[in-house]
Amino acid sequence: GVKQAASAPRVTPVAPPPRLPHDGGVKQAASTPQVTPAAPPRAAASEPLQVVVYIDRGLGIRSDMTVPAGTTVKGIKEQICMDDPTGQSSVDQFALKTLDSTGSLPDDTVLTATMLELELVTD
Repeated sequence: GVKQAASAPRVTPVAPPPRLPHDGGVKQAASTPQVTPAAPPRAAASEPLQVVVYIDRGLGIRSDMTVPAGTTVKGIKEQICMDDPTGQSSVDQFALKTLDSTGSLPDDTVLTATMLELELVTD
């Protein structure tokens, strides 16, 4: 019983070599450039943004939305108004700010990857 447990680890180092034949020896060098075209910075510019707007952080009320790249603060505010079940919200009634900011964002501000968590302000 004990000898079999000790022999089991000797079998596992044999498992990794089957991964190598995917492209075969020399072809693996050719597969390396295939990884580089993924260029995340370029893709991130056109990918939709996942935005969280805290309506009331104290109560944990928030709105999660996916918006196209290039969306402005006003676009987020319009989406919040469309999602309002009462239909009484207007973009002029509130502002949005980043969580670490004290001032609200101008409506023409284009959202970036550093502005994905916003808080609703009703000053």
